[in-house]
Order: sequence, then structure tokens, then C-alpha cells
Amino acid sequence: KYARERCKLSYWHVIGESGTSCPGTSWLDDLVQTDPDPHKVIVNIGCDSGQDSIAWLQRFDQNHFWNRRKWFDVLPDSKSPCRFDAHLRKPPRYNSSATPMAVCVDAMPLTVHVLKETRHRAKYDPKDTESVGKFKILQRAITDVANEGATLEFPAGQGEAKIRVPAATVDGLVQTLHLSKVDVLIVSTDGSDPAILRGAENTLRSVRYLMFETHRDLQRTDWSNHTVFSVVNELNNFGFDCYWAGNNGNLSSITSCYQSFFEKLGWGNIACVKRDDMWWQVLEKHDPNTLAFVTA
Repeated sequence: KYARERCKLSYWHVIGESGTSCPGTSWLDDLVQTDPDPHKVIVNIGCDSGQDSIAWLQRFDQNHFWNRRKWFDVLPDSKSPCRFDAHLRKPPRYNSSATPMAVCVDAMPLTVHVLKETRHRAKYDPKDTESVGKFKILQRAITDVANEGATLEFPAGQGEAKIRVPAATVDGLVQTLHLSKVDVLIVSTDGSDPAILRGAENTLRSVRYLMFETHRDLQRTDWSNHTVFSVVNELNNFGFDCYWAGNNGNLSSITSCYQSFFEKLGWGNIACVKRDDMWWQVLEKHDPNTLAFVTA
């Protein structure tokens, strides 16, 4: 009975034809309104253009220093298929001297070079941000298992020879950086997300909000060997509820309302939150099925 009532509205009714490839951000604004404490650590695996990392810094920035519009303006032409909203809501005032920290990780040498050049042009180098937060850029190939000194091969640039990139797990990276916690974990690696999450078991114990990419449409990737159900079920064991993150700003529960056709949806994004966290109610309110269930 619970499942029938909790899942009264279908995926297509809640998410629509636009899918989850370029998720909305309305629930992220509400997360900050619920907990604006700037003492947040964000780890972004597959950082790409860096816009997500800068946006998270801006959301929790009590000093109004970080700005995604500024970053976008000095970023070389980005080929992202998603449109970024540069106008983010300011966080509520919060009496704290703490500042946010974002760790931006990418394996591609050219991407890391562009990120560091953009950081310099935006005047976001470490020497410029000591009192307002930290924005670390690291070149690592993140995987599920990485022995000391391990490397993986990646293209050095467009049409260039490949080079070896240091490999690491999320847990290993967090330990190396001496991070006492990770509040937000973002994973977007075009097919390797299940492996990366397997290498983040210790980190997931402190993570409050998780966003990762599904790519069941990509052959010869880790998604060829894992299902949406298996990954979400494993995250359920860590205390997460997971939702399809709609381009239209809606969320649709996977944990409570799984359907077999989810495995055929291809490219998409999933947002997860700990059930015992104050942020859980925020995500629930962005799932229209919650209201349908409450009023049923």
C-alpha cells in the first residue's frame, strides 16, 4: 500500500520528456536556506569546466566573493550541453568565521590546465582566497582501487599522445588531503561513476548530499556491469534516499519507486540525501509524489 500511494505519480508525470541530463537547481537553493552554515566541504569528481564547484562555493559564501558569472566570463569556450544559471540566490546571513572549500578533481591534463588558467584569470588562486574559502584543483584518475604509485593513461590533449595520470580512490584522496568530512560529493565521469562510488565507502559515511551521473547507454564502461537498481540499493545501505534529478526542477524517488525501465533511460543524473539529515525533508518536498502521498 505504501509503495502504491508513495509512487502514485509516474516518472513521466513528475520528470517529463526533458529527462535528467541537465538537472534543475531549485532544491539546492533550498538546501542552503535550510542550513547556510558556510563550513562545508565539497568534492567534485569529473570537475570539467569547474562551474559546479564555483557554484557550490558561491551558495555558502557569506563574503559574496565567489561568483559563477565571473568564472564563466573568463572561462574559455565551454562545450557543456547544459545551460548554467549564473544568478544564484544569496545565502541567509550566518554568524560564523568559517568558509567553504571545494576540491575540483579531473583526470584530463588539458582540462586541468584550463581550470588552473581560469582560476588565475578569475583571481581565485590560493593566495587570493585565504580569508574567503578554498578552491583546490587536482589532477587524479579516480577509480575504485588504487595502490600506492598507481597511474592510468589519459590523452595529453587533442590529437596528442597519452600520458600517465596518478590514480586514487575518493577515500584515498580524502585521506591525503586530511579532510575531516565531505558534505557534498559530486561525481560526473561519463561512465565510471559506479566504480568511483565503490572507492568512496568511508567518505560516504559523512556525505550529506550526493549527485552522480548515470550512463547506461555507454558500452564498455562501468555502467555496462552495474544497474541503477544495484547502485541505488548499495547507497540505501549507507542511509541514502535517491531521486531522479529532473531538468524541470522536480525530483522523483528511485529508492521508493524503482521501475525496471529506469535501466533504459541512458544519460541522467541522480541526487541522493541522507535520511537522517535535515536536508532530507528539502528533497522530499521537491518530489511531487510526496505531496500526493501526504494528501492521499
